[in-house]
Amino acid sequence: MGVGSSGELVNGGVWVAYGVRPVLSSDNLKKVIKRKYKGFNGTYEVEFDEFPQYVANESTQKKLEQLYDGNMLNKTGKTYSGLGIEYELAGHKYVRSKNKHIYSEVLLSDGNEYSCNETVWLEVSPIKWLVDEENNMLISKYILSTKPVDSGSSFKGPFESSELYKYLNSEFIREITPPNGFEISYDIDLEAETNPYNFDLDEVSEEEIIRGMIQSDVPVFLHGPSSEGKSARVKQIDPDRTIIYLRNSTPESLNGKSAYNSETGEMIDKKPTWLVKLEEKCLKEPDKIHILFFDELTNALPSI
Repeated sequence: MGVGSSGELVNGGVWVAYGVRPVLSSDNLKKVIKRKYKGFNGTYEVEFDEFPQYVANESTQKKLEQLYDGNMLNKTGKTYSGLGIEYELAGHKYVRSKNKHIYSEVLLSDGNEYSCNETVWLEVSPIKWLVDEENNMLISKYILSTKPVDSGSSFKGPFESSELYKYLNSEFIREITPPNGFEISYDIDLEAETNPYNFDLDEVSEEEIIRGMIQSDVPVFLHGPSSEGKSARVKQIDPDRTIIYLRNSTPESLNGKSAYNSETGEMIDKKPTWLVKLEEKCLKEPDKIHILFFDELTNALPSI
């Protein structure tokens, strides 16, 4: 049983998986979801983890392709099965993928149709989830693209025996869920410890709270499961932020390096590139707040 292009139920074989709206369950959901958002039809909406979802704009695609051809793009070390390797450019993450459906074109988020073997760059962004607290479930708000499976011939056996079922419950599920899963327990009452004055924080967004702290010269530490949208919140506040990926940093790239001056016989400390650019930015726009964002602080090497 499947779903047709008009939403109708269709009997028959499984051919190609264009995309799915995954549903995740958790017996500990209410403890996991501490911050709630007003979302679709009054349903709570949250963001965590990320996935390649939207087609990059035309100019960005051209730039990415040029850098890719020149082997000048930085890899993040992550690969999405069936979609491709993840690359980083100017604080954003992208995946270079190809349409592998040999029978027809595919329509993507930019409204364009892509033919077989045509390349497209997808931007990695936080996944939006609708929260069903009554049934302890999370439902993806949008369809997430997946790799083609069971293609080439119709599959008429039990769904549990199909390649699609195996893929969704192995590779795909690992790519869209936090590394530690959902079974998170707390030894303390987080609401009481972090909100002793019982402020109603549902009246403001997390972005507004972070912005207020930054404007008050208070450094902010965002802590939570990997890929739950922390970087996206900082991006909304300052699209031109300076970002340093500590997981991939070296002491020299972070702190700068020393060079020997043969004329004076002294060692000269050279500033790291990110600091030089940030200082130039601050001098050019002295009245604007400029954010320096250290990503994955808790995953940095001891030397960092």
